[in-house]
Amino acid sequence: MRLIATIHRAAADATAKIYRDTDWQEYRVRFYRGGQHQTGADYHTDDREDAHDTAHGQLTRWANALND
Repeated sequence: MRLIATIHRAAADATAKIYRDTDWQEYRVRFYRGGQHQTGADYHTDDREDAHDTAHGQLTRWANALND
């Protein structure tokens, strides 16, 4: 797997890392909170834009939840 993007939201102490897995022909988004991998939150898709949108969306939800 090759890392293609890292997105960080300081407000949520969260990071999303987007990987390209050529063996499975998919993009994989791995989420981290407080530096810990959130294995149950991993996301798989064959669409690069979907991977980026999902990463941004989840990080935004986590940040907003902390402000509620």
